[in-house]
Amino acid sequence: MTMLLKPLGIIQMYIEKTRDLPYKSSSCRILVSEIERARAVTFSNTTNPDWNEVLHLPFCHSRNEITIEVIGQDNPGR
Repeated sequence: MTMLLKPLGIIQMYIEKTRDLPYKSSSCRILVSEIERARAVTFSNTTNPDWNEVLHLPFCHSRNEITIEVIGQDNPGR
């Protein structure tokens, strides 16, 4: 049985830009308690992506952990 919780609130995050990433294709994703809740646009062939996105994240518990990951999409070895 799955129980849905009513959100306590919403966090607004502004994902702006990065510089000199070690890979040319990247995306940014937001995890709330290790579950992906939002993702920024994927940029290809640039080490300096400008995402310029506003992401809204609902949270249901005061102990939720928020993680921001920048992920390289390059295929190593190919």
